[in-house]
Amino acid sequence: MKRQLALLICVVLFVSFCTGCVIRDPSFNNLDTVCFYANIKPDANADYGKKTAVYQNRIYYLSAENGTQGVYSMRLDGSDVKLEFAAEDIRALAVKEDGFYYSGFSDIDTNSNGEYRLFRLYNRTTALSDPIDLLSAAKRAEYMRGDNVWDFYIAADGVIFIRTADVYWITGTVDLSLATLFDGEMLSTADYELVVKDRNAFEKTRIEQDLMVYRYDEQYTATSIDVGSEENEVSIYGHTNVFLFSATLNRTVLPIDTIFLRTRQRNKTITERWILRLSESEVLFATEAALATYNVETCTGEVISSFWSTESIYATYDTGTDILLLTKKFRGNEWVLRKFRSIFDIPTQKGENLYRADPETGERTKLLSLGQDEEFLYVDDNLAVSASENIVSLYDISGETAVLLRTIELEHEVVDPANKVDAAGDWLFLYRFNDATGRDELLEKVFIG
Repeated sequence: MKRQLALLICVVLFVSFCTGCVIRDPSFNNLDTVCFYANIKPDANADYGKKTAVYQNRIYYLSAENGTQGVYSMRLDGSDVKLEFAAEDIRALAVKEDGFYYSGFSDIDTNSNGEYRLFRLYNRTTALSDPIDLLSAAKRAEYMRGDNVWDFYIAADGVIFIRTADVYWITGTVDLSLATLFDGEMLSTADYELVVKDRNAFEKTRIEQDLMVYRYDEQYTATSIDVGSEENEVSIYGHTNVFLFSATLNRTVLPIDTIFLRTRQRNKTITERWILRLSESEVLFATEAALATYNVETCTGEVISSFWSTESIYATYDTGTDILLLTKKFRGNEWVLRKFRSIFDIPTQKGENLYRADPETGERTKLLSLGQDEEFLYVDDNLAVSASENIVSLYDISGETAVLLRTIELEHEVVDPANKVDAAGDWLFLYRFNDATGRDELLEKVFIG
């Protein structure tokens, strides 16, 4: 894989040199309006999220409702709204006993494709204290200079796992990486234990064969790359499939976000995967194409539930008993079909499905189907929420099929590439990227309790 990538770079650079031009595409830097996405949280009452968090019976969220853009808080019922501190924009937020942590807008930086929004990891011990750039202040910070912080997770022992998203300037793909900060020092990949190294794990399937599972303390990630154990290497690279799984909580705490997954029919080997459950003998993975298990003792992988190439898993939710699978349905990707759709302006995406799957057998039941202009906003053990235009629909999914409970009409259209949704408590928060101000801004708060 690295050899092929190096060859591609050499070819592109050679062509650029010979033609006297530089390949540039400013759209490659766009991480804000690629597609609509909702943050399907493992727990809506978690003390961390993309734009929201819950801590000590208060919800913290990005807003400008009192005239100043920043992090606000309110009671669980929506009362007592107040500004905590000003912030231009945030991509991730956590509220802890020792203060606020957030991936906050730093400034406009540039790469070979032009300008992009740079986010760094900040900490405020109180709402009134000055923010500290934790990466710049850390020991060995030089290895994280300029890294664009996408989100992060803080473990119970205070270790901060930081996921960065950096655009590869030639192809426009986003390379996700995972770095670890503890006690003011960026840890080395040598501090991780490589618990699984199997290049033939799924050799009889379409899933990428190389499987590297890394562990630090009780947190796990898996890639298809052997990152080695150099003391000056602080990031685990995995293209778009870097995630974080907590063995303490037995769930994925940093899942792969929708914008990093495929937006059309699959036509190549599957590399994107994340851990759903873990035991001493077996790992349960979700991939875009399937649910799969890996037996640690026999070193064998098996697909237990798969989808056609025109349907891809983009999010999962563990109820503790079953696994809920959210999928996107696509139209065929053949050249003739693409040309036909472009002429008549037919969307590539057909809709979405929600399934309940048995993690032991892979047997699944379809609970709900959505049309091409509808998206899921939220799921938990008993509730699924979707949106179409400005209508939000709430469904009871505790039974064999979904039952519509009620609908809510909003002022704004929900499903739009510039929009995103996060959940906290019994509320959904709808955001839209504003081209004029260059930031995400809160459109509406929706009570779904």
